[in-house]
Amino acid sequence: MEQARSQGSTVLHSEITIQSLPVELIFDIFTYFKLKTYIIAHGVCKEWRRLLPLAPINPVRRRLFQLYQNMINTPDFIKTRVWIVDNLAPFDRQAYIDALLSQYPAIPEEFRIWILEWPARAVIACMWPGLPFSVCYSVGPQRRYGVNWLGYKKHSPKLLAPIYCHGSRTSKFSPALLIWRATYITEYLSFDESEPALFGRVVVKDYMEHQSPALIFHHRGAIYMSGDKKTAPSNNDENSYTLSGSFPDWICYLEYQWAITVEQIHYVGSSQIDTGFLIEEDRVMTCFNQDIMNTRPTMEWTERQRFLDHLTFPYYG
Repeated sequence: MEQARSQGSTVLHSEITIQSLPVELIFDIFTYFKLKTYIIAHGVCKEWRRLLPLAPINPVRRRLFQLYQNMINTPDFIKTRVWIVDNLAPFDRQAYIDALLSQYPAIPEEFRIWILEWPARAVIACMWPGLPFSVCYSVGPQRRYGVNWLGYKKHSPKLLAPIYCHGSRTSKFSPALLIWRATYITEYLSFDESEPALFGRVVVKDYMEHQSPALIFHHRGAIYMSGDKKTAPSNNDENSYTLSGSFPDWICYLEYQWAITVEQIHYVGSSQIDTGFLIEEDRVMTCFNQDIMNTRPTMEWTERQRFLDHLTFPYYG
């Protein structure tokens, strides 16, 4: 009797495979996949490749996967990896997120998942905590001109406090992560959950267009979103706003940076590499509202109360 039960159990188990499960159950399994698993799953079999796009996957992971696929299917993708792969260093991804949350209780979801799950070897435009905090003076598909501020204190990242200026001439400190600086360009990722129009956006400040690197302006009136695919509302829409030179979220910003990299493959080639030079973290200074790419343009978020006098300056938005 026991032998018969054992044989019956063996037959039963041999008939159950992942492919034999109901589609609904397979979809439920897919929802637990992190980005790396999601990428690997597309290579398991044709049936999974058919089902994965239909599954209710986290929309952020789906967008990141689509970006990853776009990258690796780009001709000469490998040629954009040389400097990045040679200079990658590991860092504690969860500790990085925890350090940010210890300074401010909210973090844009696109950025959080990107930090925790994005394949390090597929970093775009040299923006990554695990890459050197260094200056690059050339433009090309392997390195981006400027300073990788994500590499600054990669084990303990610091939010900064740019000044958010309202059209009514009121202003306040707004938490943001400094992403990149180059000559005339300063880029922030906003963490300001109290401002829905700002939270999660990447704001690009161009000093040549008289956009102060320590200030983020809010204007009533026409809407302008660089990188945004949404249709602009009428100028008469009292709820419209403009954030000059901004991207609606982190993934849109990455997509734009990859598009720039692809253009450079075509026009510059992949042979030019500027190794740049490392910046000594202990000697980094804060030069408020100054256009110097290896300095902080404003104070750290945790120190903002010491600089309340900055809010009384007559900034105009």
